[in-house]
Amino acid sequence: MSGVGARGELSPIDDAISRLAAVGSDVRWIMTTGFVFFGFLVPLFARAVKLSVNRSAAIALSVTALATLGVALTPLDRSEAVDGWHSLFAGLGYLALGAAPVFAWPQLRVDGRRTLGFVGLVAAAIAAVSLPLSLTDYPTGLFQRLGLTAVDLWIIGLALSIRNVSMRDASIRDSPDGSLRFGS
Repeated sequence: MSGVGARGELSPIDDAISRLAAVGSDVRWIMTTGFVFFGFLVPLFARAVKLSVNRSAAIALSVTALATLGVALTPLDRSEAVDGWHSLFAGLGYLALGAAPVFAWPQLRVDGRRTLGFVGLVAAAIAAVSLPLSLTDYPTGLFQRLGLTAVDLWIIGLALSIRNVSMRDASIRDSPDGSLRFGS
């Protein structure tokens, strides 16, 4: 394992996130559980994205989720063939995750959520630079975490935006005259 310190610990700077779920890892079950939860819950979120943003962003998020389930099913260090499948699933997941904000941008701009759209483009750019760098001799873990975290933070912002829009729309629907009510 690359980046394993003197005490046998994984390095968040040098080691890929998947090392936490590798065969023989003490925390394999925790990381695998996280992958599985992400893989099952993101498609539920993608349904809301489809309704609130657009189908392309929802598909990209769903592909990311399915690829993450593939990552969970193919832990590192089982065999060379499984490691190859793992890399394929991880790469597909990274590409789809980075594409989601790009696909969402046009509709977010039209809807007046330009800041969220711009932040998504910045997150996608960070991912586009960071994730390929994680395949080099540079600090794999650092770049991988940077790229994934940037888009994950955008997803949280998107979720909050969808919630706010839904609450606003419900408030308008519930208002007797259809106007927006504040403080109710």
